[in-house]
Amino acid sequence: MVKVTRLLVIMGVFSVGSMVPALANAYVTSKGAQFLKIADAWVVAPDGTRWSNNQGQFSNQGPSNQDRLVSDSAATRACNKIAAKLPTVEQYENLKKYFELDSNGYLTERGRKDMIEVFPDMKKPDGFFGWFWSSSVHQYNSQAAYTFLGLDGDFNIFFREVDEFFVRCVSSY
Repeated sequence: MVKVTRLLVIMGVFSVGSMVPALANAYVTSKGAQFLKIADAWVVAPDGTRWSNNQGQFSNQGPSNQDRLVSDSAATRACNKIAAKLPTVEQYENLKKYFELDSNGYLTERGRKDMIEVFPDMKKPDGFFGWFWSSSVHQYNSQAAYTFLGLDGDFNIFFREVDEFFVRCVSSY
């Protein structure tokens, strides 16, 4: 059992001082950001955003809306199945701020180690890091969308109709 020492509402069921089963564990990055891992399925960031584990590889081909976000694709449907959304570039940028970055905005070696501790599935079984789709469509080419690489926190664009990349989803309360 774990004693809750501060109010952290995840599912709206715990209060300060209550005893709860230890279903979650916390990890604190070198920057002091605390992430809560919940049952190997979700990670709660310091801002309350829930990040899913890797949902598999999918294409991101499909229509986009007026906000230049992919509105329907295999990748977005994978997130819909777990009541979540495909993250935007801005959400990935917000996530990066909790990890140690160099002056160019890339993960340092320590930041990379923290990222792997928080999201072990950033690293594929073959030891390489995978690209993860965002829902953000490239501003000049609607056939391309941005991807995030957990190795260094870099973004790249790939063609949505021919490439399959990993999917991580977000949900917030």
